[in-house]
Amino acid sequence: HFWHKKLKTTLLSLGFKCFVLDSCVFVHHNLWVVTYVDDLLYFSNDEAILDSFEKLLEEEFNLRKSDDVRKYVGFELKTFDNGSVKLHCEGMISALAKKFQMDKCKFRDIPIAAGTQMIETTDVPLHNRTEYLSLVGSLVYIANLARPDISFSVHLLAKQNAKPSKRHMSIARDVLGYLWHSRSKGLVFHRGQLVNGGEDKKKLSLIGCSDADYANDRSNCKSVSGGVIFLEGMIVDYFCKKQAHVSRSTMEAEFIALSALTEKLLFYKSLMRFLKCDLRPISMYCDNQSTIEAYGNESTTKRSRYIDVSYHFVKLEAIRSNLKILYVQSEANVADILTKIPKPNLFKKFSKWLLGN
Repeated sequence: HFWHKKLKTTLLSLGFKCFVLDSCVFVHHNLWVVTYVDDLLYFSNDEAILDSFEKLLEEEFNLRKSDDVRKYVGFELKTFDNGSVKLHCEGMISALAKKFQMDKCKFRDIPIAAGTQMIETTDVPLHNRTEYLSLVGSLVYIANLARPDISFSVHLLAKQNAKPSKRHMSIARDVLGYLWHSRSKGLVFHRGQLVNGGEDKKKLSLIGCSDADYANDRSNCKSVSGGVIFLEGMIVDYFCKKQAHVSRSTMEAEFIALSALTEKLLFYKSLMRFLKCDLRPISMYCDNQSTIEAYGNESTTKRSRYIDVSYHFVKLEAIRSNLKILYVQSEANVADILTKIPKPNLFKKFSKWLLGN
């Protein structure tokens, strides 16, 4: 806390502005700075500005500079000649596979088979769950960093932390085996380009997809929400989370998932405004027609009035911000991979949309 306060005071004294919704983001003209504790990333298309900024920082702090950023807070970064950047976890996955002796396992093209049940009456409990917790904890970290394709699989495994079985350990190793054979994959970001022409010139496209799996957890009947956000076709955020309340219908579960997506989209809308990036109208995609009808209506209906007030508040914010809500078929909803285990052909299609080699 003290370090961040000192850094923030220094940057503000240099003329930077701090993003209200995230105090780790700073902007000064065409120089952007992102901080994480004592690690800084700064960007500009002007080398002279970068050099001047570094000299100013050196007057206040003892810097250890790296012109070729290959690692940052767990990420590994790979740059390409065309200006693209890939965030991946290949080194971390390789080390984990060797630790659990999965670096010579058979090829796997899906993390968990469709139809896998996490609770079976024949399950044999693990006598020592330390190894299981270590593996699942590492998988959670990798999933959150740059591997949305395993988010739901890891979500299922993490729910078994209190009382894992030998079969759960085997499933966790299968997920690691899948990661090992796809370790080079990651989130790919391409060099920015102007989109279209005329009125939309220099405006960026921000869209989101949401999905929910109703009463996914058989132990308490809670549903799971999933969502993914794309900026100019590149994934910038995703989530897979058990809902806090028990939904009484599929529509309610989808409504809550769409509300979670809306909160994130409004955050990114504010961030783009702070970075002085113009956006085209924001679109949200959902595969439930009843949810779209309820969400796009400013008044409540008999079916939606019992849904928590906080979600209706987010809905009204979406209407005021003119967010478009559109229908997408389930077979084309990429958020489906974050709420359930799809069939192998759908899993491969969705993972290809999300990740690059």
